[in-house]
Amino acid sequence: MHAEILPAVEGWLLLSRDFATVPDSRERLRTDALRRDLSDLKLPIPATRDMSFLNDESSVAGICYVLEGSRLGAAYLCSLLGKSDASLPTAFLRHGTGHSHWKTFLGWLTEQDCSGSAIERAVISARQVFDSYLKALLEQDNNRMRVFGTS
Repeated sequence: MHAEILPAVEGWLLLSRDFATVPDSRERLRTDALRRDLSDLKLPIPATRDMSFLNDESSVAGICYVLEGSRLGAAYLCSLLGKSDASLPTAFLRHGTGHSHWKTFLGWLTEQDCSGSAIERAVISARQVFDSYLKALLEQDNNRMRVFGTS
């Protein structure tokens, strides 16, 4: 699911001038780590979805909010894997460990436009990312049900 969404979202961010104002913007990108893990698992890299967003810094704020929250969730999942006997690639889950990405993102976020319209645009873009993840998940579930003949 991440492999369908994340490359497109990060690709869009790289084309945005506003993303360059986020501290350590390029160091935050996790697509390469995700692809490394898929390769180590000998899984194909799925086609990337087309993504577009409102082209302003409020969109960058909303999108990065989702991605940085995902990074926090990934750290939690990595801690759970560490408690198991599983030996799985975790480059994606560990990405950013030892950095203060959440803290520096929040610092950057507090300096952004906080008008009602800016917050609305950020929320719209964040929801677009969440909706894309949900759509990818539902499609994967539907494909599994077809393969296994369940409904």
